[in-house]
Amino acid sequence: FDNTTVFSTYNLIGRANGGAVNFDTRQANIAQYWSPALGGVKVNVSYSPDEGTSAGAATTQGSNKSRISTAATYDVEDIYVAAAYESRADASVATKNDTAARLVARYKLGDFWLGATVESITVNTSATANYSQANSELVGEYKLGADKIALSYAIAGPTATANTGATEITLRYGMTLSKRTELFAAYTSLKNDTAGAYGFNGATTFGTNAGSTQSAVGTGLVVSF
Repeated sequence: FDNTTVFSTYNLIGRANGGAVNFDTRQANIAQYWSPALGGVKVNVSYSPDEGTSAGAATTQGSNKSRISTAATYDVEDIYVAAAYESRADASVATKNDTAARLVARYKLGDFWLGATVESITVNTSATANYSQANSELVGEYKLGADKIALSYAIAGPTATANTGATEITLRYGMTLSKRTELFAAYTSLKNDTAGAYGFNGATTFGTNAGSTQSAVGTGLVVSF
């Protein structure tokens, strides 16, 4: 599952408060350090500076919307484990940091692999109050010759307000046409709790009425180069 279509669990993973808080972003400028692998272990650190202007919106003036991210990965043969942490200054409340911590694991067994993600996102609502939201995903894929079948189930936990979570289940079939090309078909269903307001790709203009359910079906062609 990629992170560019409605079939991605990034509709829920990495997000909080109905998608209003999003930790899966691409910053304009980043300074990064990637360590060499040592026994299958790598460490990554990145810093993204505040790029708001003094003539910008009132919510950015005088703020320090910088981001600091760290991650460690272990990748040896059939086992992959990663842990990451990110801090975002003044993201929701001035002088306070929103934070996120994530643990990811994947295990391969022949033509089958199984993976899981758990994360906790802490969001400030005032200078003295915050909430922590827990999200998770279970995903697996089975390969049979040129064919691949994958299934994902993701859960967005509630905020400090009850029934603000959501679930998403996605089924994907892929057919390998060449070493670089795959044809796929997929179906997804995203169901909000009674007060949840998530939408595809975090959209705020489609299907995000509280308690709504969205579904999508489609095909695509992936070419890697």
